[in-house]
Amino acid sequence: MTIDVISLFCGAGGSCEGYKQAGCNVIAGVDNNRKVLDVYACNHPKSKPIFGDLSKVTANKLLNACSKKKGELDILDSSSPCPGVSMVGQRIHRKKKTPILEVPSNKLFFDNIRLIGGIMPKVFILENVTGQYKGIMRPFFFEYLSLLRGKGYIVKSQSLFACWYEVPQLRERTIIIGVRKDINMQPVFPKPCNKIITLAEVIPDVIAQKIEQFDHSWESANKPAHTITKRRMFKIATKDGAERYPNIDELKKICSFPNHYILKGSYDEQWGMLGNAVPPKLMKHIALTVRKKIFIA
Repeated sequence: MTIDVISLFCGAGGSCEGYKQAGCNVIAGVDNNRKVLDVYACNHPKSKPIFGDLSKVTANKLLNACSKKKGELDILDSSSPCPGVSMVGQRIHRKKKTPILEVPSNKLFFDNIRLIGGIMPKVFILENVTGQYKGIMRPFFFEYLSLLRGKGYIVKSQSLFACWYEVPQLRERTIIIGVRKDINMQPVFPKPCNKIITLAEVIPDVIAQKIEQFDHSWESANKPAHTITKRRMFKIATKDGAERYPNIDELKKICSFPNHYILKGSYDEQWGMLGNAVPPKLMKHIALTVRKKIFIA
């Protein structure tokens, strides 16, 4: 059974790699960054890269580009930018006295709603940081869920730790899944794997790790790595006494990307692509569960 996916804010293609590993067919990825879209195209040659500002892209444009009619698409995937809803971002905007819904990246949540209503996929899967439902964002989060339900969907949310889904990283993300009411199925989330993968298992030479951002002390590598963000703030210590930043191949392993995945640009640009990406293995488990429990059930 072919399950077609369109990915909004696709970035370098982390979530799309996960869908591909789950046997789905990602027919298009949309982003407004040409550099990451070029990386996406290199790794997903059968998928259509669409350059565009998603605050302006229309549902009809996406449907026409993918030769789909309203209601035909199986899965609409979206990972909106998170700076305005992260706990750090909330503190910054509260200090600046910026109304939280006036933060430009936060307005993109409404574009998710608009595009879901225009495309009417059978299922939508939305990923973001857990700050989306914490602090001053909490009232908006429940309103957001209500607006999504108002488009004709059964909607549920759950926070998932990537380390329980084959990702050697302490990365927690909020996943919202909506199933169109006429499908007559409930949203479902993957069950955790039996064990976590540690940093030392994927990079055997590493004995310790630390995050520079909050002046953390060195910690054991016999547990998952700290969350990899878009900025270079994660360091490792190796058996030969070196203290350094991971190289790109090591970062791919920490973020669960396959070794053959092509990245381009400077070291910091490649780091940013990995830090911004949805870990492929996390999305693989989500997509496998949705495929089995909703589309094949």
